[in-house]
Formats: sequence, C-alpha cells, structure tokens
Amino acid sequence: MYVAGDDGDLEMGVAWPSPRFTDNNNGTITDNLTGLMWVENGNLMITENPGFDNDGTSNDGKVTWQHALDYVALLNSENYATYTDWRLPNRKELRSLINYQEGDQAATWLNSQGFSNVMADGYWTSTTDASTW
Repeated sequence: MYVAGDDGDLEMGVAWPSPRFTDNNNGTITDNLTGLMWVENGNLMITENPGFDNDGTSNDGKVTWQHALDYVALLNSENYATYTDWRLPNRKELRSLINYQEGDQAATWLNSQGFSNVMADGYWTSTTDASTW
C-alpha cells in the first residue's frame, strides 16, 4: 500500500537524461540513466566471433545460456574494448533498455540511439529463474 507522497503514489520516476546514451567510441555505449555500459553491437558474437554461435542454427545469435556465459568469458579473456569485467546483465538491467513508448519497435529505437544489430528478443540474463522475468 502506498502512502500519500510516496514515490509509488506520485509515480514520478526519474526523468531521462538527454542524451540518453553516450557512444564511448570503443565499441561500447554508456546509458546515462543507469550508468551501465553496454556493448554497442547487439549481436556481437556474430560480428566479432563468427563460428562461436554453433549451437542450434549457426550464426543466428541465439545460443544456450551456458554458451552465452562462455561467450562473456571469451570477451573477458580477449579484453574486449579494454575491459575484463563483462557479465550478463540481470533481468532488471536488460529491461532498463526498453523504451515502452516504442512498443514492438523497441529494438529499432535502440538501433537509432547508437546501438547496432539489436534483435527484438533472444537475449540471456544472469537471472537464473525464468519465472522472475
């Protein structure tokens, strides 16, 4: 239950910064709302490491959860964009990228914000319980 004046009562949230995203010019983008840094290429595995996606349909960008974890480990071992602390986002972090005003065009919107190759679905998170999505 919300009490008058609580954030949930006011439903104010936080205003989006302008610009929302900053291109770091190294293959990464920083979200100025959350402070999180993301790889610019939403389908990096296919672009940077073709052949790594060899489960199911090769090079479709859709892999098992373990294979996604293995790919993150590869990025860290290769110092992708000079970083070695890459990880899968948790479910809330991934959902923070969605612009709900765009509806089904959220991936298109992200691609217009400096990202590239963002797919509409098929991304793994570090959240292990799918029912908590």
